Amino acid sequence: MDAEPEAFVQTLAADTADVLVARALVDENHEGVAALVLHVAGSEPISGWRMATVAGQDPATLEQEGFFGYGVDAGTGSFGSPEAMKVTQRVLSADAGMLDDPVSNALFSDGIGTRSAVLVAAEHGAGPVAVCSSGWGDGVYPTWLGVNTSGRVVVAVTDFLLSGDPHAAPPPAPEDADQAPQKARPKSLLRRLIGR
Repeated sequence: MDAEPEAFVQTLAADTADVLVARALVDENHEGVAALVLHVAGSEPISGWRMATVAGQDPATLEQEGFFGYGVDAGTGSFGSPEAMKVTQRVLSADAGMLDDPVSNALFSDGIGTRSAVLVAAEHGAGPVAVCSSGWGDGVYPTWLGVNTSGRVVVAVTDFLLSGDPHAAPPPAPEDADQAPQKARPKSLLRRLIGR
């Protein structure tokens, strides 16, 4: 939520999307947000996956198991339009950490901060942002984009790396299923969510 947010170069194939939060039971006393998902309702099936990037990032330059991701501070991840993120950043900055702004009020409305995700506008008339606690907290987290056969983005998934796969590799595209068997590796959260 920088003053000038750096948006992904890829865009969602609709102005609106369903927001889903995947929660995971880490142990019997700890539950965390494993992923934040945007899904275009009624969209075509996913035919492949791409890494979300900002201007100047090229996934081909990464090591085999590397990823680009967005930085999380204060243990809170989010999705929103660049305009909504600018407003949210301005409102949060003006609040100066007093937790008396609309976003903080929504997250902490029960008085003890147990809400792990909200969809909220930072001020009247502003676009909403989806805000959630982020897996293990601060860090850098990858966002994967599910594309349809036309190459349009119909799903965006930020993986907060609660899974056993530290690099959260995306599932193979359906056409990869007919190739020679690949070396077995633990399923990332994204593979388990999507079922590939």
